[in-house]
Amino acid sequence: IFLCTPNNPTGNQFITEKIIKLIEESNKIVVLDETYADFSGQSFPKLTNQYDNLIIIRSMSKAFGAAGLRVGFCVASERTMSVIKRMQLPFAISIVSMAVAIKLLERYDYVKNVIKEVIQVRDFVFNELKNIEGLTPYRSDANFILVKVERKNANELANSLEKRGFRVRVWKDNKHLQNFLRITLAPKNVMIEFIDALNKIMSEDV
Repeated sequence: IFLCTPNNPTGNQFITEKIIKLIEESNKIVVLDETYADFSGQSFPKLTNQYDNLIIIRSMSKAFGAAGLRVGFCVASERTMSVIKRMQLPFAISIVSMAVAIKLLERYDYVKNVIKEVIQVRDFVFNELKNIEGLTPYRSDANFILVKVERKNANELANSLEKRGFRVRVWKDNKHLQNFLRITLAPKNVMIEFIDALNKIMSEDV
């Protein structure tokens, strides 16, 4: 069983009690994908000391800004990890990626400051989006915000934003996400320009 918490693309996270209930009542391995957990303040590594059927996977692609390294790690009980190690590829990551990852971990205080800034920007952008008529933003615990577009076509809106230098995620083939945008957060000065451009586009005649 795989759970992405916080979820992509909704940005919401699962309630702790429900996760524990699933782990306890399931006779299967439960894998928690915590790729975006740094932005949520919620993580469950200590639960692996209690449950052998829990595996947590993390990535350095988001909060650490190191997507190009292709580095991640997992947390599991000693018993479960011994099984995982038997299946691990001998050269899972390069020496260069490993060296850079170690340096990033040594500078985690800087990373924590970046995370704090992202959360502040997320709150700012969410409140700004709420004030734009025709858009419904959803609360997020990740580094992006999902937005429902109600007065315009989401694909056309995305194209208009791209012409102004901003690229957002749209889903053309997912019936559950028709007319939604996912906005990945940037530094506040960039997001102020983005909100200004979005306001101007949304105020244009449909």
